This record gives sequence, structure tokens and C-alpha cells, in this order.
Amino acid sequence: MLCTVCQQIDFDAANCSPEIGGAVHQPSFRDLTLSASNGCTLCHLIESKIFETANSKPSTFEGPIFCNVWNWYEGPAEDYKGSSTIAFYAKKSMSGTVLGIAADEDSVPAITKVISGRKAQLTANSEPCFNLATQWINNCLSKHSSSCPFDATASLPTRVIDVGLDMDTPQVRVFETKGLQGTWVALSHCWGRLARLVTETSNLHERTQGIALPDLPKTFLDAINVTRKLGHRYLWIDSLCILQDSHQDWVDESSRMQDYYSKAVLTIASDLATGDHEGFLDNTRPERTSISIPFNSKVALTSRSNVYISKDVKIPGTDPDVTPLSIRGWTLQEDVLSPRSLHYTTKELIFECQQSRFVETDLTPQGFNDADQMRSIKRFFLRPNSGFNDPLLLKYPGYEAYYQPLSRWYRLFDNYCTRLLTFESDRLAAIAGLAKEIQRQTNFSYKSGLWAEDIHTGLLWAVNGRGERAEKYRAPSWSWASLDIRFYWGININPNFELYMFMGNWDKDPNPESCRRADVLGCEVETVNGDPFGPVVGGRLRLKGYMLPLVEWRGGTEIYINVFWSSIRSHQLDGSVRGIKRVKAADQLVCDFDLTPEEEEIFESGDDVDSEEDLNEQEDSDEVEWRSDKYPPNVVLFQIQRYVRPGSELVEERAIFFSLLLEPTSQDSNSLDYRRVGIAEVPDINGLGRDGWRKREIVII
Repeated sequence: MLCTVCQQIDFDAANCSPEIGGAVHQPSFRDLTLSASNGCTLCHLIESKIFETANSKPSTFEGPIFCNVWNWYEGPAEDYKGSSTIAFYAKKSMSGTVLGIAADEDSVPAITKVISGRKAQLTANSEPCFNLATQWINNCLSKHSSSCPFDATASLPTRVIDVGLDMDTPQVRVFETKGLQGTWVALSHCWGRLARLVTETSNLHERTQGIALPDLPKTFLDAINVTRKLGHRYLWIDSLCILQDSHQDWVDESSRMQDYYSKAVLTIASDLATGDHEGFLDNTRPERTSISIPFNSKVALTSRSNVYISKDVKIPGTDPDVTPLSIRGWTLQEDVLSPRSLHYTTKELIFECQQSRFVETDLTPQGFNDADQMRSIKRFFLRPNSGFNDPLLLKYPGYEAYYQPLSRWYRLFDNYCTRLLTFESDRLAAIAGLAKEIQRQTNFSYKSGLWAEDIHTGLLWAVNGRGERAEKYRAPSWSWASLDIRFYWGININPNFELYMFMGNWDKDPNPESCRRADVLGCEVETVNGDPFGPVVGGRLRLKGYMLPLVEWRGGTEIYINVFWSSIRSHQLDGSVRGIKRVKAADQLVCDFDLTPEEEEIFESGDDVDSEEDLNEQEDSDEVEWRSDKYPPNVVLFQIQRYVRPGSELVEERAIFFSLLLEPTSQDSNSLDYRRVGIAEVPDINGLGRDGWRKREIVII
């Protein structure tokens, strides 16, 4: 049932931005509530969504409620197909809610480009979905050459799956390409707990002779089907194209992943499958409940059409849905390096290239608004120079750093740190492809997860005691890769944890003479095969700078130690946010050790911590005091770089020296060798960061 108001919404008036105008809906929130109680399904949907939205309280709804068909699109006009969102709000306070809106393909609202929303197909294994994917791919290949590269003459991967030229071919085979050129599709997938079909040295010949389709796991079968339907012959699947029992083949092939994904014509991403045993084409999508209302427009006078309003909506700037694929470590570079990715999700088909994002349920491309562009980690990654002509930068010139390779690296790295790996020993290898691309763009020197040209910043990672020493050596102690880091420890208490969390809220001291407090005398990293992106077997960082034994610290306020089971402290905050508190005093030294002592009592991250009040109650009891019998003895502070808070005008109370916490590797007082054990914020106040510090030359191993 619809009330008279909902049956008579004027879509000609609603088809504009809220700043320009809108169509009047209900005279007041009280009228909306009354209509909902009388049985109007749309008014009830609007009311319930308003109550669900934290920032839209009924008390803020004053005056009439308006509606707008609007989607914040700021992309090329020729690509605009209408809006898939409809907003209902009180114009006086601009408080309200946003709902999804869709139309039938050949209806008036679709043809006139008022409504771009469409209903999803029942499954992805349908001709409309394959046709849509083909349309997206061809559009990118023809229009996005400056940002989304494609080379039809690229050398094929060492091995590919030859899926044949016929849809009905009953088998496929592993094909050793021997330098052959051509195009291929890559697969990004979750292996699951058990890889059900792999290629090894012993069965390689058998695989080259043929693999019967019934012997393949469902993910592979669906990927083969998509490859064939899109008109391609070769498919790259890591578990079938890399010899899984050959460490040398794994080293060689993993070093080429940058090319395998960045030069693929398309990457198929099986987002919804938790393992290879699950398919992604025939999964039934969840049904979206919608309300059908008349499309009232002068254009529709001779042809009656309806539109469909639902609770399901994608708001610009919100995080994408978490999928089994999006939480895996290896798949970050597989996605970001791919010029074109086709994502099979539980709800719909999604196509993302280096410039745009298209979804099955909205014909207008996404990613062309401020919020989405500023959050994107893939946009213009392979061709950052093409991003400098982006309308976003014409509007906000200060955001040029978003497309600078080094800035992009830290943003990608923060995302990478939230992802899971089956083997922590893969932590460097799983991001090596991204590092290679950054190196190609900058010609910088890669040093075990850090960049030599930005080593002062790269050294300043912090884990709040989440680290554990790796069983086997894989990086020098000054690299984050030297540790097994349990990123999800304490996530309930500090949900904003990032390895380089502190860097985003500080400005480097603009004076180069006072900014860098350590001179880099040398940085050598030894790898197995001489490849800087390969497995690391040793490393030494030689620095000259200012050192102070921790026991000689003279601050009047007790030293604070950041730990993952309690909220952390930092000099960067005037107030506090969830999981982070300001220091007790301007002279407080804040230490952040890499490892937590085994005997330290740990606040379990699974315990209930529901509010800031709960955290404050823990504040005194959970703080960890400095005790030399718990933490490494003979710890020294070694200054790296001076930072100031934005807008502080370099006043003393708002500057700190980020410093490393180091311990000597031997009892020999003449030894220069140290091992990193953490990081510290040293306040530059009352001479605490300057008086008594001795200049020393050291080597961190």
C-alpha cells in the first residue's frame, strides 16, 4: 500500500541536487510517521531507515521533507546514466536518509537517464552478466589507454592454462609458453584450507597432456567458463602454473607476479568463494526486497512506468564489503596491479579498472566523487601521471600526493597490514609485486620492505607489542618483516591500528637541518639471488646520530609503554579517539616495544570493551610501567626524525623526536652492533631531547 503522497512523487522536480531544489514529499516528520503507521510501505521504509541512521535523529527534522534523485556523480557527462540513489531529508537541517532506486531496462526512467539503478540477475551465470562484462572490458580498452595499459604483444607467463577455442572442449591443459606472446586472463582466488588440484614436478608432463574438466575444482571450472565466454584462450592460475613442490620455481615465478597481473587483459576475482571447492557463477544472489511506485514525469505521460525503491544502497565514500578475498594478503597486489578486474561477489558483478568502477546494479560508473576518489588505492596506480589530469586535482590541488608513488605505498601498506597470510614467511613476497611497481615509477632502492630514499620515515613503524620473533630469519630487525605481527590482537580496543599510524597526524619539521636527526652512512641488504625483492638473508643499516641510554631519561612524568591490550598514548592528540589517549604531560616519554614480555599480564582483546568509559576505567590499571627486568636491559634511544603537529608553528611543546629503541647485540662496549626492539616519542621540551644526548655511529642488524 502507498499513500497518496508517495504515489505522486514528482520525479521531474526530484531529479536534481539538493542544493538546487527537490520534490516535496511529506509536510513534516510527524506526517511521515503517521503515514507509516497507516500502512504506507514507502513511508515506513523511510522512517525505519532514519531511525537506523546514527546521524539522522527525528528531533532534527524540522519543516517539510524533500526527496532528490541524486548520486554525487562528477565524472564524464557522456557516461552518466542517471542515479541509483534517492534521498529523503529535511531541507532545513539537511538530515535524512538515502535509499536505493532501480528501473527496468527499457522503461522511461531508464531511457531518459533519470534512474541508473537496475535489479541484479539471479546468478552471475547469465547472458546479461557476460554481455555486461564484455561491454565494460571493451569500454576500458577503447577509452582508458592512458590509465589502464594493455599490450597484446606481451610475453605470456611461463605456464598458462590453455582453455581451448571451443566452449564445449571437455578438457584443458597446462601450456609451457617458451616466450610466446599473446593475451591472457589471470585468476585471483582463495585457495582454502586445502589446495585440491596443484601442479608439481612429478605431474607437470601429465598436466600438459590434459586435465579433464570434472577433475577441476569449482572455482577453476567457473574461471575457465568466464575466460571462454569472454573470448580468450589462456588463463593463469597460480596453483596450476607454478610448481608447488619446487622452491626455485616458486621464487622465480613469484618474482614475475607483477607482470602476470599488470599485463593480463583481465583478472577474474572470485570474491565470494572461501576456497577452490566453491564456485562463483551459479550462486543464487540474495533477493532484494523493493517497493514499486509510479514514475511521475511529463515524459512518462504516454507510457506508464514504475521504479523500485529498496533499503540496499551504496553511499559514496563507504568501505566496500568485506569478502573472503579482500582479507587475504596476496590478493592486494593481485587487485591493485590489475588494469581490469572482474569481481564476482555475493550480491552482484563488479568491474574495476584503474580509472572507473562499474557495478551490475548501477549503469552510471562509480568512483567519480570526492569521497570515493580520496579513498581509492587502485585508481591510476599503474599510470600515476594520468591521475594528475584528474578533475579531483583541479578541484583540490593539495591532493596531488594521493597519486605520488611513495604516498601511495604507505596507503597500500596500511591496507596490506590488515590482511591475513597462511604463512607469515610470505609477508615480504606477497607485497613484492607492488614494491616492484613503485620501484619502476620512482627508481628508488628497495631495502627489505623499506625505501632507502625515505628510510627515515620507513623506520618509524610501531606494533604496540604485537610482534613475535620469526622462527627463521627473514629480515633485519629494523624492517617490519623481521616479525610475525598479530595485526588483529587488541583490535576491539584500538580499531584504528596501523603500522605507520603516527605518521599521518604529524608534519615533518620543514627545516632540513633540524628534521633529520640521523645520517645514513650505509644500508646493505643481502638476498638469496641478488634480487632486491627476493628472500632476505641479511642486512645492515649504518647510522650516525644522537643516542641516550633509557635509564638516563630525565623526564618528570613516568615513562608510558604502549601495549595492544590497552589504549595507547601519543603526543599527537589534543583530545582522544577510540583506543588512543593523549599523554599525561608534555614531558612524557612514550615507548612502543615490538615484543611483549611473556610474563606480562595481557588484557585479552576478546574481552568486552564497549565504550570510551570502559577504556577510561582501565586507564590506570592497564598502564604498563617501565621495568628493566621485564623489557630488554641496556635499551638506548636513538633519534631518527623530528616532527611537529600541524599548525603548531614549531612551538617547542608540539614537537617530538621519533626515535628507535635499540639494544646492543653483545656485551662488548666497543661493539657498534644493535638490534631494534621498538620505537619512542621523545618530546622536544625543556632540553629533554637535546641535553646529554651523545652522537654515536651504530650499525643496526
